[in-house]
Amino acid sequence: WGRIFLFGGYMDILAVTNQILMMLLIMGIGLLLRKAGVITAQVIHGISGIVLKVAMPSLVLMMVQKDGGQALKGEFMRIALVSFLWLSAGLVIVFFLFKNKMAADRGAAFAGLSALPNVGYMGLPIIQAVYGDLGAVYLAAAVVGLNCTIYLTLEILMTGRLPKLSSLAGNIGLILSLLALVSFMMDLRLPMPFSALVSQLGSLTTPLSMLLAGARLMDFRLPALKDKELWLAIFVRLLALPMAGFALFRLLGFEGLPLGVITLACAMPGAVATQMYAEREKKDALFAATGVSLGTILCLASIPLVLLITGLGK
Repeated sequence: WGRIFLFGGYMDILAVTNQILMMLLIMGIGLLLRKAGVITAQVIHGISGIVLKVAMPSLVLMMVQKDGGQALKGEFMRIALVSFLWLSAGLVIVFFLFKNKMAADRGAAFAGLSALPNVGYMGLPIIQAVYGDLGAVYLAAAVVGLNCTIYLTLEILMTGRLPKLSSLAGNIGLILSLLALVSFMMDLRLPMPFSALVSQLGSLTTPLSMLLAGARLMDFRLPALKDKELWLAIFVRLLALPMAGFALFRLLGFEGLPLGVITLACAMPGAVATQMYAEREKKDALFAATGVSLGTILCLASIPLVLLITGLGK
């Protein structure tokens, strides 16, 4: 009753639902901590930097600490490259299509919320439950592509300027994402205690990010639900871009498990990194946080719908 048949196996909807509810509960705790004065504006800004510069890159390194054959390496590289190009293209296209139709502090946040999926800590438990460890390896490639998009394309749109070579060299998130790609392709494994270190740091991503998303909801007001731009961003993120991506991935020759992984990854709700950058660059962070929260709830319905429309659930 609680499962969808998928590629010869079953996706446990209850497990997916429990994961999403867990995240919503952490957001609730973040809201309570903000009301109690534990999480202040300064704390939000500081934790945002920790997530962007330490936790998220560590999560990628943690995910690629697996052995892969030559065929798997080729598919890994292809998924990473296609994910980066597709997400960056979607981000740029949405930004330039809508930036002149909304407030100046919202354009980049709208583009990020619309185009960037929560591939890592949202997609990992869901895709691992569906495809097992092999699915998690392919997902790691998509996370590498996403992180490169965040630390390059999103940063350019958020800051409004091209990064200097010196700033790229100091971009810890970008460097660690590329290091994760190289380490997997060359079968380099972190020795203890470094592998345990990145595992622990990577595990901070989910609780810290959702605490901040919840803390931001203290500023939420019900009239925000009448915001047409918010609903447009959620529609693009949860349905329009995943469907367009599925068609593109098939044209590029993806099939079977890799097609399912990359499509499901692109069907995740908005990446919290958009909110983090909006916080840092003084953009419309409340808009981004509200979109992440609503998208996380609505993906309970949108993910099965994407599977149904694409035929991946047959």
